[in-house]
Formats: sequence, structure tokens, C-alpha cells
Amino acid sequence: RLGLASSKLVEIKNYIPVQLHEGIRHTMTAAKVPVRAGAAFFVFMLLGLSLASTANAQNPHAKIFGDWRIRCNSATGAPSKCQMFQNVVVKETGQPILQMVIGYINDVPSPVGVVTLPLGVYLPQGLTLQVDKGQTYEMAFEICSAKGCRVRFSIDDALLGTFKGGTTAEITSYNTVRKPVRIPISLKGFTAAVGQLR
Repeated sequence: RLGLASSKLVEIKNYIPVQLHEGIRHTMTAAKVPVRAGAAFFVFMLLGLSLASTANAQNPHAKIFGDWRIRCNSATGAPSKCQMFQNVVVKETGQPILQMVIGYINDVPSPVGVVTLPLGVYLPQGLTLQVDKGQTYEMAFEICSAKGCRVRFSIDDALLGTFKGGTTAEITSYNTVRKPVRIPISLKGFTAAVGQLR
């Protein structure tokens, strides 16, 4: 576990779970999300700006389950591939700060999760995932691109059950001055959404 207890956390409350409507690539590299400069991402963290609830324009080809949205893409003659996703944005600006995507890849029996954060995170510390103050999962960043920095993780039966029975998942990352930043992800509608992926 990371030493979070001894550090001062920057908590983000009144978040907005917003389901994107631009589609998700089959490789699960995340939907197209505009990302501002990395330093700007963490300015609101230090200033304590809040997050709150709203929704983007509806996509007629997507299904909504609570705070999660499902989008399915299929190539001609191929089975439909579906992912569930949720986007978190800043209330004051509408700026995206986190996206989580979950889906199945080929014949892998367990779903895979992808968390994308804007540029400007402190990479060596990685991030942690925690559901309702339960077990803490440590994760390393996989890659960064112009769209942000990404963590990919497998969701085994135990973690899947935790998600289904939980209320809020919290992602903790670190900013450029190595201060921990905690972002909540709503699990409302998670069980119904994940049940639609296969």
C-alpha cells in the first residue's frame, strides 16, 4: 500500500459522472477526450474546485445504466464489442479529469479496466483504487500520450464482486508536486452495465 495515511489528501466532492458520447475504440484506449495542459489539470486540485452532477448529450446508439454508459461497436460480420464507461469532469469548467472504461478483450475471461487521467500526474507513484474504504489496489501507469496517462488492470472475480456491491470507487493519484489527489467514481448502475457486456 502507498503511504496515504501520512499525507494530506486533496478530496474532490460533488463530482460529475458524465458518460461520453463520442465512442470508444475497440482497443479500449479510451474515448476521444480533449485534454488541456498537464499543469492546468492539477490547478483545480490545489484550489479545491468541486465536481457535480450533469449529463452530456444523449447518444441514440448508447445505453445508460445509472452513472455508466455502454457503447457497442462491431465490424462488418463480426460480433458486437461493448464497453462501459464513465467520465468525471470539473463542475466549474466542465473539464474532463478522469475516465474509466471496462470491457472484455477477445477471449480473456475477466473484464479489463482502463483508467485515463490527463497529463501532469506524477508517474513513479502510480495510483491506487479503493472501493468504499475497503482494500487498496496499487496500479502502475502503462503509457502516456497526448490524450492522457493510462492505467490498465484486470478485474478478477473478487474485485468484480467488490464493484458490484460498492457505492463509490476512489482513484488516488499524485500531482506534479507529489500531493495525493482523490477522485470518486460512482458505482451506481455498475452491476446492470457490466451484465450487458457479454
